[in-house]
Amino acid sequence: MNANIKKLLLTTFMVLSAVWFSSAQTTYKKTVRTEGEAVSITDCAINVRPYDNEDLQKTRILAKNGVEFAITFPESYQNLSIIRNNTNIVIEGRKIKVKEPGLTAFKFTYTENGVSYTCDFAGDVNYYGELMYQGQALTSQSIIISNANDLSKRISADPKMAGAWWRVKVGSSYVDIYEGTQARTLQELLDFAKAKGVSGKAEFEVEFSDGTSNRFYKDGVLMGGAYSVQYFSIEDARTYKMNLLQEGQGTVSVAKNEFTAGEAVALTAQADQGWQFSHWEENGQHIGSSNPLTFTMEAQHRTIKAVFTQIPKHTVTLQIVDTKGAILARSQQQRVQSGGSTTFQVPNLPNTNFKGWYHNGQLVGTGNTYSLSNITQDETIQAIFEIPVQMVALSFTELSLKVGERGELPTATVTPDNASDKTISWASDNEAVAKIEDGSVVGVRSGTTQLIASSANGKTAVLKVVVTQQPQQPQQPQVVPVQSVTVTPASITAKVGDAAVQLTATVLPANATSPTVSWQSANEQVVKVDSNGKVTIIAAGETTIEAKAGEKTFTVQVKVEAQAPTPIPVQSVTVTPASITAKVGDAPVQLTATVLPANATSPTVSWKSNNEQVVKVDSNGKVTIIAAGETTIEAKAGEKTFTVQVKVAAAPQQPQQPQVIPVQSVTVTPASITAKVGDAPVQLTATVLPANATSPTVSWQSANEQVVKVDSNGKVTIIAAGETTIEAKAGEKTFTVQVKVEAQAPTPIPVQSVTVTPASITAKVGDAPVQLTATVLPANATSPTVSWQSTNEQVVKVDSNGKVTIIAAGETTIEAKAGEKTFTVQVKVEAQAPLAPPAEEFPPYIKDFPTEITQGTAINISQWEHLGNINASQIRYHFTDATGKVLGVAPATLQANSLTFTQSGTFVLVATLPTNTAGWTEVRFSITVKIKN
Repeated sequence: MNANIKKLLLTTFMVLSAVWFSSAQTTYKKTVRTEGEAVSITDCAINVRPYDNEDLQKTRILAKNGVEFAITFPESYQNLSIIRNNTNIVIEGRKIKVKEPGLTAFKFTYTENGVSYTCDFAGDVNYYGELMYQGQALTSQSIIISNANDLSKRISADPKMAGAWWRVKVGSSYVDIYEGTQARTLQELLDFAKAKGVSGKAEFEVEFSDGTSNRFYKDGVLMGGAYSVQYFSIEDARTYKMNLLQEGQGTVSVAKNEFTAGEAVALTAQADQGWQFSHWEENGQHIGSSNPLTFTMEAQHRTIKAVFTQIPKHTVTLQIVDTKGAILARSQQQRVQSGGSTTFQVPNLPNTNFKGWYHNGQLVGTGNTYSLSNITQDETIQAIFEIPVQMVALSFTELSLKVGERGELPTATVTPDNASDKTISWASDNEAVAKIEDGSVVGVRSGTTQLIASSANGKTAVLKVVVTQQPQQPQQPQVVPVQSVTVTPASITAKVGDAAVQLTATVLPANATSPTVSWQSANEQVVKVDSNGKVTIIAAGETTIEAKAGEKTFTVQVKVEAQAPTPIPVQSVTVTPASITAKVGDAPVQLTATVLPANATSPTVSWKSNNEQVVKVDSNGKVTIIAAGETTIEAKAGEKTFTVQVKVAAAPQQPQQPQVIPVQSVTVTPASITAKVGDAPVQLTATVLPANATSPTVSWQSANEQVVKVDSNGKVTIIAAGETTIEAKAGEKTFTVQVKVEAQAPTPIPVQSVTVTPASITAKVGDAPVQLTATVLPANATSPTVSWQSTNEQVVKVDSNGKVTIIAAGETTIEAKAGEKTFTVQVKVEAQAPLAPPAEEFPPYIKDFPTEITQGTAINISQWEHLGNINASQIRYHFTDATGKVLGVAPATLQANSLTFTQSGTFVLVATLPTNTAGWTEVRFSITVKIKN
């Protein structure tokens, strides 16, 4: 047969096998189990032609591992003819002998009761019994864990099987958990199930390949060969205690005290009177507040505490007050549990009217009782009463008036004094005799009547009023008031010595009853005015004159100026010195002018240089020498002038002055001071540049001598705590030294002891980190910080917080140190249980395989081939972590005869190699590989 055709047929067979054998994809109408006895075709699912392919019914036959059996046909099947489709079966007369597991299909025809049938058998034959339990074939489908020792018992696949795929049932389907034939403890299998969300009883399915026809999984694809399936379950039958605690007052109940793993638990908390359930705690952690608390029991004892808190009580106060808030009776108080309610009755108060119940300023009821519910805080209720007027009394009860006369109303007083509404209203029985107007009683005409004072609630008092006629009065003349007063002139401006000024007033109307005008000067030191309006000038100043007639006034504004004096002219001006002879560079010369007479009206002198290239003169007569030459300076006062002759000679040649070298910089060492009170003095040293500066002397100055003092030599004395500066100055340059003085530190408190919890660690490789907690005494030690140190970081590492990470098997110590005290923690790390050894011992296939590889390195694995007959592509491998958990993403890829590592980290490489001794079997080994970046 052409090689390409063979290759195509093989590929087609492998793809069909992958579909046919996949337990996740195939549904079986019937499953038959045999331990070597014949299987009747009548116990299988038969497809009688014609039928739709979609209706094809399949049969799975589970045969004990390593036995042969036959499929038989009833004697009633006449004219039986069988055609096989697979090579794993042999037709021997009226029976089919099954030689090995695998896909099984055949066609048969027969006649029965005169009717001919054509039928198809479709399905597969699988072995069971490939699972080993504690080194023996697993015969039971149910494994019961009755004590802790059972957890270490191991299940493994028969090492003669080329591959095994393990699954756990989740819901109604099985999901993959790992592959391989290595042994697993019951604990590990339960952990796998737990990771998939399965607790309690866990059901497993294991699919096996015997390696025939090169059948194995590669990159997730089933590559042909015979296989079988075995099922088993693990049930943890141990019981775990449910311990109950309580905090506060109440009771906690549970149906029973012990449960199996996966069993439902319900805890109920019942609070005592005055208490309430708060929440549940376990190991000091808040785990919920639902009541009852329901959960699934795990494979461990549990202690759960119900926390009860006392229901707080609140004070409800009833205030008994009137409408103005005044207290009428002692308050009532009731203590009520939070969330509770209370009821108050209307208090019995004589001579009052109940107005209603008020809460938070709002009217909430008017009935005889009031209830407040769901009380969560202190509350105040008010029962408000109105106090009615009982009686009205008047300060007098009779009043006599003349017609047109007004009289005061009497004072009305109500009883009781604390009446809510003391309002009094007045009314006249006969307003034709007397009426109330603007709060007074007015007599209207002769007669007698009553005025009634009434309270708001109808209580009254009566005032008797008698009105008589007024006696006849003589007629009074009509009074004509002054309407206005005006004065001419309306203002006066004059000078001292001026003649008197006459003011004239006009009063309107002309027939005013009182037209007489009175005059008044506001300041007689300036002017005086007589009764006729004549104004005499007295002195300079400003004032007013008021003219008044009746109720009207007019104000005249007055301003008096002083008389101007007779001017006195300047008679002469003289200057000292009268002349100036000087040299360039001489100091300024002061000229002094004398003006006569001394009382001249304008004695001010003005100065002028006729040549400012030679000299300049300022307004005070100060002469500044400018350059050699001759000129004049004029001094003028009034119309008089004096001329000063000026002659300036050139400056004589001066001897050369020595050169002045200024200071360029000053620096100080040290540039800053940090000291403590009580420290020795500090010597500052100044460097002045340039070294030949004319004035290199350094002066020292402390900005705050309460902190430090500095002497003339730069010696600094520490005084007190604080911050300040010291200034060093030479010439015009300065340098500032920063100074900080601290108080003396308190006496240190040494560490007396360090203890660590736990005091020792026993762990296994792969265990979770361990937290160490240090206690330092005394609590107020000056340096309580704890440092941690592992004496062998190849075994464990410890961080600065005492968290210990397990690295590898071994023994070491961890030191916790605070101050001068140390505590040593003993550490022992055990290796994880090793992989089960292979069933047979084989020569090693690994030659100098490295245990530390750089990422990206390709490792040749051709040396792993056995006896030169195995291609490296037949080697299956996978990776796990240190605990044996299969990694989902492999850190290496297989290409030809090499492994290329693509990820960094530490992994366990598990390889499965076939051999050709005693048929196909496997050899397993593991290597821990550290991948470096």
